[in-house]
Formats: sequence, structure tokens, C-alpha cells
Amino acid sequence: MPIISDFRLLEGCTLINSRGRKLQEFIHFNSAFILAPPSPTYFSNDLHRHPYILDIVLFKGISINITQVVPHELDSDHNPVKIILSTATNAHIPPRKKLIDGKPNWCIFSNLITDNLQTPITINSKTTADQAISHLIDTITMVTKNCSESSQKLPTQNSLPKKILILIQHKHSTRRLWQQYRRPEDRRLLNALTKQVRNTLDNYRVNSYKKYLSEIYPADTNLWRCTKRLINKDQNNIPPLHTSTKSKAITDEEK
Repeated sequence: MPIISDFRLLEGCTLINSRGRKLQEFIHFNSAFILAPPSPTYFSNDLHRHPYILDIVLFKGISINITQVVPHELDSDHNPVKIILSTATNAHIPPRKKLIDGKPNWCIFSNLITDNLQTPITINSKTTADQAISHLIDTITMVTKNCSESSQKLPTQNSLPKKILILIQHKHSTRRLWQQYRRPEDRRLLNALTKQVRNTLDNYRVNSYKKYLSEIYPADTNLWRCTKRLINKDQNNIPPLHTSTKSKAITDEEK
């Protein structure tokens, strides 16, 4: 869970107080992360003191993107901080397993049930009943999986290649370093990684869509879904066409 508060640790200052030392020790031993706003949030009445960042976010064990915006509304010695939480790109939600993946062939189902299901003549004990029930469940599960044709599915975010997921994680860790230390080299690396991730995802979507279209066949139920999506402008999300130089095709000749 994230902890969002005014910690009064003088984050971003060249000095550190006792609270800051305790927080750094906690982060070190608990593998937590700290994120600071992009600009100061506290302005002292003493003109000889520099503005500080007192309002920070401390989080651990969650996969979310955290964006902090400091509105310039100086109603007191503090500027307000707007915290935006959104699901991270690399958050993994395992898909729910289904017994049937596609349209079942009932003729094959009937034949497999006849060949594999063994029904006891008499059931005179609890053990025999449990064994018969387990055999029935296992047989139905096996037959169902073998009588249905799995349909082709579009790649989802959870099925991204490991290489792309590692690249996204690298970008997120670099963003955290930039938000914490504000070093120019971290900013340059973050910009380069952001561009690389965007280009890599675009190429992956284009190649995946081409593969998906090439593998569609008339008996596939996804053919009708694909047609409906192309007709519906609200759901139509076809990747842009690219030329041989990998630039976007704009004119009719390029397309």
C-alpha cells in the first residue's frame, strides 16, 4: 500500500534530519521506494532558506504508476500536491482458466465419453462412490478438452514477451531514480527508454496483428468478431501502416 503524507523530511535538501535518516534506513531494509514531487512544496518565511519538498509518497509491493503534480496555489507555506495513481503497464493478472476454449464438437464428445467412461455396476461403499465421482469428473474434463477447437486470440498485455516486460521495468526504475534524485543523466536515460518502449510496443502490435490476420480461417469464431470490430468505429484500433523505412504511411501512394 502507498503512504502519502507530509513527512517533514526535507527531501531534496542538501541536509538530512533525523526523520530522513530513519526513513532511509526503513527503505533500505524493507525494499521500499520513495517518490518526490517534481518541484518544492514548502516555502519558508526565512528568505535565507531554500524551498524544500516535504510531501512525498512511500510505497512497497504494488504495481502502479504514480504521478505527482504540484499546482501553484500558494494558500499557505505549503503547495498542494495532486497524486495520480494508475495501473502499471507490467501489472500481471493471470487469466481465468476455462474448461472449453472454442466451439465443442458434440459428435467427438459423445464418442469419447462412450469409449472412456466406466460406470460401476454397484456402488456399495463411500470409497467406491468417491472413486466413481472422480473418474466421471476426470473423464468429462479430458473429453471436453479434446473435443473443442481452440480459437485464435489477439495478444493481450499479459502475453507480452519477457524482453519487452524487462524493458518496461527498466523504464519504471529509471523514472523512480529521476523522481528521487533529479539527475540530468537519469532524465536523458528516461527519455531514451520511453521512446524505445513506445517503438518496441508499436512494432510488436503491428507484427502481432499481421500474424493474427494471417492465421484466421473461416471456421474460426473470431472471424466474425474481427469483422464486427472493423465495422464498429468505437472499437476499431488497427495499428498504423508503415513504409519500408519504418515511417508511418500517410499518403495514398505510401499506403
